[in-house]
Amino acid sequence: FLSIINYAKMNGLECYVSTNFSLADREILDKLISLKLAEIAVSVWAATEETYCLVHNNKNAVTFRAIKDNLAYLNMKKNSHPKVKICNVITKLNFFELEEMFEFAIETKSDIVEFTVIDIIPDKTEHLLLNSHERECAIKSCENIRKKLLVKNKKMKISNFDLFIRRISNPDSEYGIY
Repeated sequence: FLSIINYAKMNGLECYVSTNFSLADREILDKLISLKLAEIAVSVWAATEETYCLVHNNKNAVTFRAIKDNLAYLNMKKNSHPKVKICNVITKLNFFELEEMFEFAIETKSDIVEFTVIDIIPDKTEHLLLNSHERECAIKSCENIRKKLLVKNKKMKISNFDLFIRRISNPDSEYGIY
């Protein structure tokens, strides 16, 4: 995929990459930095090894630690680009780690963190939707994150945060209607 990015950049295109980051290594990261990507969006969905393994049942704790280490490496080595966004799809398997996900983004010195709701597949993934109690807990966590943002790290951006809060605040979100 690096040759494709290189070709696009040589032709003046701005490049964005979305990845689970599980196959990234230092060599790839150094190349991505040199290519001056606009942004890398990394789907993590967790702040701890346990939750990472729960939401990515084909991955393990070693993968999670490598992702965290590689994010820290990338953010330490780069100058202004690529921007690094941590993406978290929130479900009943991980909603209790919202605040820790925010802290994860700060610890890895990422530029942006984003939370979004799950889009269900009828008759397949409804069991991942938040119930009313879980939604209340998630909303409280969002309030705490907003307070932490003001105190801890003014450089950290939360993408579409108000939209996320509005969506989980909707009582119909228990049915996947946002």
